Amino acid sequence: MELTAVLQQSLALATVLSLGHLGTTELGASALASMTASITGTAIFQGIATYSLLFRVLIRSALDTLCSQSWGSGNPQLVGLHLQRCVLLLLLCHIPIAFIWGFSEHILLALKQEPDLSRLASRYLQILFLGMPGYAIFEATKRFLQCQGIFGASTFVLFIAAPINAVLCISTWAL
Repeated sequence: MELTAVLQQSLALATVLSLGHLGTTELGASALASMTASITGTAIFQGIATYSLLFRVLIRSALDTLCSQSWGSGNPQLVGLHLQRCVLLLLLCHIPIAFIWGFSEHILLALKQEPDLSRLASRYLQILFLGMPGYAIFEATKRFLQCQGIFGASTFVLFIAAPINAVLCISTWAL
């Protein structure tokens, strides 16, 4: 579990290191965009996938609780159904996030951020948005597998993704 967390954090670290070589404005914009993405995107996905009373009552998507209960009671079909519901809900959450991130330059300007930072942060968010469906599915699938006692799968995926991410980030230094 610790190795998985370190590998997952290395994805953001590689990005920050590569953007730091471009300049302080670019690094500041990436920090602003990353903070915005965490608040308006990844925290929402993690919260829905983990536990939310509202979503548990209305849609029953809290995977940590529901999948563990279903698996423990010997009902693997229900575990799969919970995963499908959660993934659908997470993908539906992309609609308001797309709106926020699509208009993030205007939102950031309204919050009195510098125009250059707002423009670059908005562009970063729009590119980052392309990977958000994969992130949402990864979070849901990770919890789906963990409730079954399969902890190595997410580490295996990150063992492949983290070096690829690092190489792609380092390749931007030459640009």
